[in-house]
Amino acid sequence: AIIFKNQKHKMNGEQL
Repeated sequence: AIIFKNQKHKMNGEQL
């Protein structure tokens, strides 16, 4: 699971 530091995809926080 990849968590974006910017949390751009809050819906898919773990998906690219």
